[in-house]
Amino acid sequence: MSLAGWCLVAAIRAQQLPRPFLSLHPRQGVSLGDNVTLRCHLPRLAARVWLYLDGGWTYTKGKDKEQDVVEFFFLSTKRGHAGAYHCQYREPESKEKSEKSDPVELVLTDPSFPPPGISLQSKERVGTGTNVTIYRFSIGLLVCDSRPLHNPHLLHSTL
Repeated sequence: MSLAGWCLVAAIRAQQLPRPFLSLHPRQGVSLGDNVTLRCHLPRLAARVWLYLDGGWTYTKGKDKEQDVVEFFFLSTKRGHAGAYHCQYREPESKEKSEKSDPVELVLTDPSFPPPGISLQSKERVGTGTNVTIYRFSIGLLVCDSRPLHNPHLLHSTL
């Protein structure tokens, strides 16, 4: 590559827009129907901001005033809102878009499902050194896990 070609590549790389940062509020413990805010933190003033759901839709928001954060709201989250999100921006008077932000993952829980449970089954009274089978279960699912416990003090008797 010639010196002129190298300078051109260096100049193009220097002009790339810095990557935005996307944050999720609240960060965790989001249930179906909850309000959620995705905030795209912009390192520069932007004319347009995009929010992407991986494998899904794209939402575009034009900015009507100068600000360093653009907010996207879900007033009542639905199952279709779960997934990985990115944001991206474009400066005023430019056609070039920034790189996409690193992803944030919106994980939703459904409070209508009861929490998973466990049950302990043994043919004899459970004591130190007794072999037991522990069953983990959830709605419509029974998973057997009969691995031996490595720390017998994890089990406590209430009898």
